[in-house]
Amino acid sequence: MKIWASQIELSLHSFEAILDAACRLQRIDRVLFVVPLKKYGKKWQPYNKAILRYLDRRLRRYAVDMFLASAWPGSELTKHCGMVIILEYCDHLRSILLETEERLSDWTRYNKPPLPEDLCFFTNGASYPAFMSCTHEGEGWLLSSQESHMLHARPVQVDLREMFVFEGRYYCKAQRNQGIPIAFRSLVKNRTQLR
Repeated sequence: MKIWASQIELSLHSFEAILDAACRLQRIDRVLFVVPLKKYGKKWQPYNKAILRYLDRRLRRYAVDMFLASAWPGSELTKHCGMVIILEYCDHLRSILLETEERLSDWTRYNKPPLPEDLCFFTNGASYPAFMSCTHEGEGWLLSSQESHMLHARPVQVDLREMFVFEGRYYCKAQRNQGIPIAFRSLVKNRTQLR
C-alpha cells in the first residue's frame, strides 16, 4: 500500500507540535512505544530497569496491551526484541507525555531518566499509524493517504513495508510463544484485558 510520508527531524519540533499534527491526520486513540530488551541468560530484560519505574508510576493505568516483538513501525531488529506497550490515548495521558519531555528525540533509554522509545500514534483499527518514530535516530514520520505539508516537511510516496509498518498486531511483528518477562509483570497485575 502506497501512502504519503513526511519525515520529521525530532529535535527541530516540540513533542506537542508533532502530536497535534498526528491528531489532525487521525482521531488518535492509541499510543505505542517500545522498551528495548536484551537477554540476560535465557531471559529478556530491559536495558535499564528505571524505565519500568516510570511506566509503573506514570502510565500503568493507560496500558491496554503489551507483547514482545521483533519489529514495530519504523524499526525491525534481527538479534533481539522489544516490549511493545499499547496505551489508551486521552487528554490526561497527553498531558503526562508532554510534561515528561519537551522533545520526542529525548524519549530513549539513554535519557535521564531513561524512557521508552519509538513512540507511535494511531487510531485502533486504522490501516497505518498517523505518526511513527525511531527516537534514538532522531527521526519520525507523519503518514497520510493524501499529500500533506505539515511541520515544513516535504511528503514523499512510500510503501508501508518500506517503513516497517506490518500487517500484524498494531503494525508489529510479534514474537510467537513468548510470555511477558517477569520484569514487566507488575505492569499487568489486575489487567485482564492484556494478552
